[in-house]
Amino acid sequence: MTQNNLSEALRAQAARTEGTKDAELLAQAVSACRSALEVYTREQLPQDWAATQNNLGAALRDQAARTEGTRGAELLAQAVSACRSALEVYTRQELPKDWAETQNNLANALSDQAARTEGPKGAELFAQAVIAFRSALEVYSAEAFPLSHEKTEKQLKECESLLMQAKLKLNKVKQRSQ
Repeated sequence: MTQNNLSEALRAQAARTEGTKDAELLAQAVSACRSALEVYTREQLPQDWAATQNNLGAALRDQAARTEGTRGAELLAQAVSACRSALEVYTRQELPKDWAETQNNLANALSDQAARTEGPKGAELFAQAVIAFRSALEVYSAEAFPLSHEKTEKQLKECESLLMQAKLKLNKVKQRSQ
């Protein structure tokens, strides 16, 4: 868990750092997760592997937020992939809280990816993000997890609004081409 914990500490430090130093810290966080995944295999330590995949997804998303162009888009695609990998182990039935947290991380990565993607693909990514946010809310009830519920509800509403805007934009383009 040391590399995984190091990754979390580096992400937290990067969040409080500006300039090129935060990007360097996030790169180190991603590297720490990748090092942990050399030890935490899905076969031998599935929950540790899934936790590390989820943390990797979050670190990649943070890194993508500070990276423009195709490199940023690649980082978001890797973040989505890492979250989806974690969900292979984190099931709603067996590990509901971890599953919900990972669904939320997946939704955020998908939403960020959608914001960088034009046309039908962007709308589809927003739709996938909405599904993931709603999935997280299946576990994040207002009673059991009030803070997570409130935060996820807010993110869901924002994502639904962005999805609606993307669909309206697509309809306008479609109407113009007719």
